[in-house]
Amino acid sequence: MFDKAKQMNELLKLKKTLKKTVTVHEDGDWKVVVTGEQKLKEVVIGGENRKDLVDFINKALKKSQQAMVKKMSGMPGGLGKLLN
Repeated sequence: MFDKAKQMNELLKLKKTLKKTVTVHEDGDWKVVVTGEQKLKEVVIGGENRKDLVDFINKALKKSQQAMVKKMSGMPGGLGKLLN
């Protein structure tokens, strides 16, 4: 029982760390910023910040994540809850 609690605590710490992690990829006049939680934070094309693309892609990613959580919710240890 203690081991499971310890594992959950470690996974929650990892989730917090990922939330703070940011990756930037630039190629030519394109720039994309992604968080460690796999959320798109910024898209810049030709110097123009494309918030419309960020919102659209994040909605698609959220739908994908919700489908994954639904499938994982039946797994032992409540792994699906950690992904929310």
